[in-house]
This record gives sequence, C-alpha cells and structure tokens, in this order.
Amino acid sequence: MSTPKVLLVDSSDDCRAIYATILRHGGFAVTVAACAGEALSVARQAPPDLVVLAVTPPQGEALRVVRAFRAEAATARVPLLALSTVPSEDEREQLRAEGLTAYAAKPCTPLELLAEVRRILGSPG
Repeated sequence: MSTPKVLLVDSSDDCRAIYATILRHGGFAVTVAACAGEALSVARQAPPDLVVLAVTPPQGEALRVVRAFRAEAATARVPLLALSTVPSEDEREQLRAEGLTAYAAKPCTPLELLAEVRRILGSPG
C-alpha cells in the first residue's frame, strides 16, 4: 500500500512547517504550497490524495479556493479539508455545496488534524 499524499496549502511559513511536520509524523507524504495558485500547479503535476487548505479571512476567500480546485481536472475529485476560521455556519454550508469535503476549525490540535485526515482518506489510525 502506498503512502497517502497530502498537499498542504497555507500562506504562513510557520503554520506550513507545523502542519507538515504533524502530517509527516502521522505517516503521510506531504507537499506544501504557499497559495492556491501554487497548489493548483503542484496538483496538476502530481495529484494528491487529499488537499488541506488552511484558509484565513477575508470572508469569501475559502469559497474562491474551493471553486478553483473543483474547476481543475487534476483536483476536481480530490477531497478538500479546510482548516479555517470561517465564521458562520452559512458560509460552511456554501463551501460544502461548492465541493468542500470537510471543515475543521483553525487552530486544531495535532490529534484532531490527523484524525480528520485519516477519516477522509479511510486510513488506519
């Protein structure tokens, strides 16, 4: 069985380093990107098994990112997990309607992140 590939997208250098370390220690192969555009480019060349989007306000940014990933052939069917401070249930529902697979509040603990990634990928924990 091959190691599941996770593409982590976060604009913060520190957050990328922290979340990537957590995911690697959890047994995942991790590629990182600083923005959605970079992530889409990476995903076109090597489609991941899961994309973790660490999205921060302004409101609507998460929706733009989800739409961009769903519009690309390489990522249209890849599960998307948003780590976000999205403020309202209405916006979370809109994200789900646009194709978001799951949502977790940011910041989340290492165990919460790994549990959610494993749940989505159907990986043993």
